[in-house]
Amino acid sequence: MLTKLPMKWKSIIAVLTVQFTWLATAHCQMIRISLEHLPRHRSAVPSHAAQAADRQYFSQMFRLKYGRMNAYTSSEFMNYLLRTYVSFGHKLRRHQYVGLTLCWKIAAAKGWAESLPGPLLAICWNYNVNPWKLLAQACKATFPNLQDHWDGTYLMKQSYHWGRQAMQQNAYLPARRLLATSFQCAQALNNAWYLRVIPTLSRRLVVLELAYQQHLADEKDLRMKPGDAAALARTAVYCWLMSRASDAQAKGNAAAQHAAYPSLLHIEQLTRRKSLDAVAAIDLGDLWWQLPSRHPLLALGPLAHEKAIKIYRQAAGQIGDGFTELIHTKGFRSANRFIIDARRCLTRADDPHLESLRHVCKDLQIQVRILHGQYAAAVKTLAASPTNSTANQQVGEYTCFVAARWHAGLPYLEHCRQPGLAGAAHADMADPQVPAGQLVLGNQWWTLSSGYHGLMKNVIRRRAIHWYKQALAKLPSGGYATVRARVATMEHAK
Repeated sequence: MLTKLPMKWKSIIAVLTVQFTWLATAHCQMIRISLEHLPRHRSAVPSHAAQAADRQYFSQMFRLKYGRMNAYTSSEFMNYLLRTYVSFGHKLRRHQYVGLTLCWKIAAAKGWAESLPGPLLAICWNYNVNPWKLLAQACKATFPNLQDHWDGTYLMKQSYHWGRQAMQQNAYLPARRLLATSFQCAQALNNAWYLRVIPTLSRRLVVLELAYQQHLADEKDLRMKPGDAAALARTAVYCWLMSRASDAQAKGNAAAQHAAYPSLLHIEQLTRRKSLDAVAAIDLGDLWWQLPSRHPLLALGPLAHEKAIKIYRQAAGQIGDGFTELIHTKGFRSANRFIIDARRCLTRADDPHLESLRHVCKDLQIQVRILHGQYAAAVKTLAASPTNSTANQQVGEYTCFVAARWHAGLPYLEHCRQPGLAGAAHADMADPQVPAGQLVLGNQWWTLSSGYHGLMKNVIRRRAIHWYKQALAKLPSGGYATVRARVATMEHAK
C-alpha cells in the first residue's frame, strides 16, 4: 500500500510515525524521571568551547547523513538524537548535552510540544542545571511555533503541571513563566477551565513568594540573633504552613517560651492531635485567623488566614454532630457558644457550597434558644404548680428531645397533656424486655417523631432505634424489613 502512494504522502506518513515514536519516548521519560528527586552528583555543563565543538560535529554529521534540512529530515535527525541520547543513553557523554539541547530546540522550533519532555528531563537528570528555568525557557520558545490543537493542548497542560511543581520547590520566577505560557495556550484554545484556574493560582504564587522571601530573611536574622522571638515565631508559622511539622515544633516551642507567644504553644498542641473534633477544629481555625492580628507575621498573614479557612471547611461537616454532643453533655450554654463560633467560621470561609449549612446552623440556634427559653419558663411554672400539664410537656420535651436525658425527662412527659406522648413515655419507663413490646415502643417513638423537626426529630428517632436494636438482637434474622430499613437509615445518617 505504501509504495503505491505519492511521495508527498509517504513523507507525511513517515513524519507522523516518527512523531508517535517521540510521543511514546517522551511519556516513558516522564514516568522514569522525577524532577523532585534529582541525583545529587550530576555532571557539570560543558564549557562554551566544548559546546561549540559539539555543535560543529552535529552540523557536519547532519550534512553528511541528511543533506538539506526540511520537516522530514528534521524529524529523522531528532528521532536519531532521541534514540541515541534519551532512550538508551550514550557511552560517549561528551556529545550528550549538546545532542539533547539540539533535540528540544528542534522540537521548540517546529512546535512539537509532545517531544519536549524527553530531552528536557534527560538534561535535568544528568546535568547540573536549574531544571525549572530550563523548562520555562523551552515552553516559552515552543508557544509561538505551535502548529495544531493537539500540541497546544499538550503544552498548556504540561506547562501548568511543571508550574505547580516549580511552586512546590520554591522556584517562583520560573513557575510564573510556566503558568504564563499555559495561560497563553488557554487563551489561544479558549479553554475555560485553565482561564479560570491559572489567575487564581498566580495570585497564590505571589503570596507564597512573598512569604518565602520573608522566611529567608527570618532565617538570616536567626543566624545573627538566635533568640529573636519574632523571627522564631514567624519561622515556626511558616514551617507549619508548609507542612514541615518537625521544624515548626522545635521553633514553635522556642518562641512559645516568651510570654508574648502563648497561642503558638496552643497551635502546636492542637496540631499534634491525630484527629480533631468539631470544637477543637474551630478553636484551631480561630487561632490561625487571629494570629496575624496578635503577632507581626508580616507577609505570612494571608497564608495564616488561608490556613484558617481550610480548617473551617474541614470542620464544616462535623458541626451538627459537635453541637448535638455538646448539648447532650455540657448543656445549652456550651452548645450555644459553639454554634455561634461555627456560624462565624462559616462566614469567614465565604464558600458558596457552605451557604446552606450556615442557614441550617442559624435555624438550629434559633430553635434551641426558643426551646431553652420555654424550658426555663416551664421550670419556674412547675415550682409553683407541679401538675401543670403544659409545663410538664415543655420540660419533658427539652430534657428528652433536646438534651437527650431520657431518664430525667420521661416522668415529665408522662404527665403531659398529649395522650400519645404520655403513653409512649409511660411504656418507656416500664422498660419492656419482650421483643414485641420493644418493637411497639420503637414504632410509637418513630410515629411521634413526624410531629417534630430538626434536632428534636433526630433525637426521638434515635430513641426508636435504641428499642429497635434491642428487639432485633433477640429475633431471628430475616423479616421486619421496615424496621431494619429504619435502623440502616439512621446508622447511615451518622
